[in-house]
Amino acid sequence: MKQAVLMPTEEPTDRQLEELMKEVAIDVKQKVLATKKLLAEKIRLEIQIAQERFDSTSV
Repeated sequence: MKQAVLMPTEEPTDRQLEELMKEVAIDVKQKVLATKKLLAEKIRLEIQIAQERFDSTSV
């Protein structure tokens, strides 16, 4: 995140909370996209491994 918004002695303003939530949402979206890519690659590799096993046993 850009900066620490929350101060220990005072409540954050609505604007500060809104900015913090936006930053968190952006971070979460980036992590979700990265995780989806990794999952898709893992699935693709597992399918390839299964296909190779199937092909080697059916000969």
